[in-house]
Amino acid sequence: MLTRIARRVVGLYASTVTTPASRRQALFLKRLRSTPASDAGILSGLVLPVTVLALVQVAVILAVLAAVAGAPDNVLLLTAAVLSTVIMMLGPGLATAGPTNSPGHAQVTTLPSVSCGRRSNCS
Repeated sequence: MLTRIARRVVGLYASTVTTPASRRQALFLKRLRSTPASDAGILSGLVLPVTVLALVQVAVILAVLAAVAGAPDNVLLLTAAVLSTVIMMLGPGLATAGPTNSPGHAQVTTLPSVSCGRRSNCS
């Protein structure tokens, strides 16, 4: 179960890189920047749906895990850990999206993080 949570959060990183890259390639970001919307508003509009979806998926997985194995001892600590992990995936994802030219390049630029996120023995 915990592996599924890790995959959802690492998937958030990959989506955070791919979404701005594909929008930039389609010149969608250039058209949005000509509107009165701020850069932060544009980026949050691109990343917020993926983030909410990842949080909902993690919440469902944790609810199933709690129903099967029992509730965690410290729910507040678990919530803080999930939220901090999501934030730690958004930051590098947006940083990696800058030099990524296209969605095809996004698959290559996210490969090291995604492959280490799926393996427990990366060091």
